[in-house]
Amino acid sequence: MPSVRRPLWLASILVMAGVLLLAACGGGEKATPTPGAGTPAPGGTPAAGVATPSGGKLVIVGTEQGGRNLFIPDKAQIPVGTEITVEFQNKGQAIHDMFIQGTNFRSDQVVQGGKNSSFKVKIDRAGSFKFICEYHQPEMAGTLEVK
Repeated sequence: MPSVRRPLWLASILVMAGVLLLAACGGGEKATPTPGAGTPAPGGTPAAGVATPSGGKLVIVGTEQGGRNLFIPDKAQIPVGTEITVEFQNKGQAIHDMFIQGTNFRSDQVVQGGKNSSFKVKIDRAGSFKFICEYHQPEMAGTLEVK
Protein backbone atom coordinates (compact mmCIF):
# COMPACT_ATOMS: atom_id res chain seq x y z
CA MET A 1 0.00 0.00 0.00
CA PRO A 2 2.78 2.57 0.73
CA SER A 3 4.02 2.27 -2.86
CA VAL A 4 0.58 3.38 -4.18
CA ARG A 5 0.24 6.31 -1.75
CA ARG A 6 3.59 7.85 -2.61
CA PRO A 7 2.83 8.45 -6.34
CA LEU A 8 -0.61 9.86 -5.45
CA TRP A 9 0.93 12.22 -2.89
CA LEU A 10 3.54 13.39 -5.41
CA ALA A 11 0.90 13.85 -8.13
CA SER A 12 -1.23 15.91 -5.72
CA ILE A 13 1.71 18.21 -4.95
CA LEU A 14 2.48 18.68 -8.66
CA VAL A 15 -1.15 19.51 -9.46
CA MET A 16 -1.30 22.06 -6.61
CA ALA A 17 1.96 23.69 -7.81
CA GLY A 18 0.54 23.98 -11.33
CA VAL A 19 -2.68 25.57 -10.06
CA LEU A 20 -0.70 28.10 -8.00
CA LEU A 21 1.53 28.94 -10.98
CA LEU A 22 -1.46 29.56 -13.25
CA ALA A 23 -3.14 31.71 -10.60
CA ALA A 24 0.00 33.87 -10.31
CA CYS A 25 -0.02 34.54 -14.06
CA GLY A 26 -3.63 35.74 -14.17
CA GLY A 27 -4.96 39.09 -13.18
CA GLY A 28 -7.93 41.36 -13.17
CA GLU A 29 -8.69 44.07 -15.65
CA LYS A 30 -6.72 47.26 -15.23
CA ALA A 31 -6.15 50.51 -17.12
CA THR A 32 -7.78 50.90 -20.52
CA PRO A 33 -5.45 52.22 -23.24
CA THR A 34 -6.37 55.61 -24.63
CA PRO A 35 -5.49 56.72 -28.16
CA GLY A 36 -2.48 58.99 -28.32
CA ALA A 37 1.17 59.25 -29.20
CA GLY A 38 2.71 57.36 -26.29
CA THR A 39 2.79 60.27 -23.88
CA PRO A 40 1.63 59.60 -20.34
CA ALA A 41 -2.13 59.81 -19.92
CA PRO A 42 -3.82 60.84 -16.68
CA GLY A 43 -2.79 58.47 -13.90
CA GLY A 44 0.69 57.95 -15.34
CA THR A 45 -0.19 55.19 -17.82
CA PRO A 46 1.21 55.79 -21.32
CA ALA A 47 -1.40 56.07 -24.01
CA ALA A 48 -1.63 53.54 -26.83
CA GLY A 49 0.43 54.25 -29.92
CA VAL A 50 4.18 54.66 -30.26
CA ALA A 51 6.05 55.72 -27.13
CA THR A 52 8.91 58.18 -27.60
CA PRO A 53 11.29 59.49 -24.95
CA SER A 54 10.41 62.69 -23.15
CA GLY A 55 13.19 64.39 -21.21
CA GLY A 56 15.43 61.36 -21.81
CA LYS A 57 12.89 58.94 -20.30
CA LEU A 58 10.73 56.32 -22.00
CA VAL A 59 7.78 54.92 -19.99
CA ILE A 60 6.44 51.43 -20.74
CA VAL A 61 3.72 49.82 -18.62
CA GLY A 62 3.19 46.11 -18.07
CA THR A 63 -0.29 45.00 -17.01
CA GLU A 64 -3.08 42.49 -17.40
CA GLN A 65 -6.25 43.32 -19.28
CA GLY A 66 -9.16 41.12 -20.31
CA GLY A 67 -7.24 37.99 -19.31
CA ARG A 68 -4.19 39.00 -21.37
CA ASN A 69 -0.72 40.18 -20.32
CA LEU A 70 0.47 43.17 -22.33
CA PHE A 71 2.74 46.18 -22.64
CA ILE A 72 1.15 49.61 -23.04
CA PRO A 73 2.17 50.83 -25.50
CA ASP A 74 3.63 47.87 -27.34
CA LYS A 75 5.58 50.08 -29.77
CA ALA A 76 8.38 52.49 -28.90
CA GLN A 77 10.96 54.48 -30.82
CA ILE A 78 14.32 55.86 -29.67
CA PRO A 79 17.17 57.61 -31.51
CA VAL A 80 20.34 55.71 -32.45
CA GLY A 81 23.26 56.25 -30.07
CA THR A 82 21.34 58.24 -27.45
CA GLU A 83 21.20 57.02 -23.86
CA ILE A 84 17.60 56.75 -22.68
CA THR A 85 16.24 55.76 -19.28
CA VAL A 86 13.46 53.22 -19.66
CA GLU A 87 11.01 53.22 -16.78
CA PHE A 88 9.14 49.94 -16.75
CA GLN A 89 6.01 50.28 -14.59
CA ASN A 90 4.19 47.12 -13.53
CA LYS A 91 0.62 48.34 -13.08
CA GLY A 92 -0.72 44.80 -13.01
CA GLN A 93 -0.94 42.23 -10.24
CA ALA A 94 1.21 39.48 -11.77
CA ILE A 95 5.00 39.64 -11.81
CA HIS A 96 6.47 40.96 -15.06
CA ASP A 97 9.81 42.03 -16.48
CA MET A 98 11.01 43.75 -19.66
CA PHE A 99 13.91 42.44 -21.74
CA ILE A 100 15.05 43.92 -25.07
CA GLN A 101 16.09 40.97 -27.21
CA GLY A 102 19.40 41.22 -29.07
CA THR A 103 20.80 43.48 -26.33
CA ASN A 104 21.85 43.24 -22.68
CA PHE A 105 19.21 45.79 -21.62
CA ARG A 106 16.56 44.68 -19.15
CA SER A 107 14.50 45.63 -16.12
CA ASP A 108 14.95 43.86 -12.82
CA GLN A 109 14.36 40.12 -13.24
CA VAL A 110 11.17 40.27 -11.17
CA VAL A 111 9.04 43.41 -11.01
CA GLN A 112 6.19 42.88 -8.56
CA GLY A 113 2.74 44.34 -9.26
CA GLY A 114 2.61 48.04 -8.41
CA LYS A 115 6.43 48.42 -8.62
CA ASN A 116 8.74 50.09 -11.16
CA SER A 117 12.17 49.24 -12.54
CA SER A 118 14.34 51.75 -14.42
CA PHE A 119 17.28 50.90 -16.66
CA LYS A 120 19.45 52.77 -19.16
CA VAL A 121 19.45 51.88 -22.85
CA LYS A 122 21.84 53.02 -25.58
CA ILE A 123 21.73 51.22 -28.91
CA ASP A 124 24.32 52.27 -31.47
CA ARG A 125 22.73 50.66 -34.53
CA ALA A 126 19.43 51.27 -36.27
CA GLY A 127 16.96 48.44 -36.31
CA SER A 128 13.89 46.83 -34.88
CA PHE A 129 14.21 45.09 -31.51
CA LYS A 130 11.57 42.96 -29.82
CA PHE A 131 10.95 43.54 -26.12
CA ILE A 132 9.31 40.83 -24.06
CA CYS A 133 8.17 39.80 -20.62
CA GLU A 134 10.07 36.58 -20.03
CA TYR A 135 7.23 35.28 -17.83
CA HIS A 136 4.45 35.84 -20.37
CA GLN A 137 6.06 35.47 -23.80
CA PRO A 138 5.13 35.19 -26.61
CA GLU A 139 1.87 36.94 -25.65
CA MET A 140 3.49 39.89 -23.87
CA ALA A 141 5.78 41.46 -26.46
CA GLY A 142 6.41 44.75 -28.20
CA THR A 143 8.72 46.40 -30.71
CA LEU A 144 11.44 49.01 -30.14
CA GLU A 145 12.43 50.91 -33.28
CA VAL A 146 15.88 52.50 -33.17
CA LYS A 147 16.24 55.21 -35.85
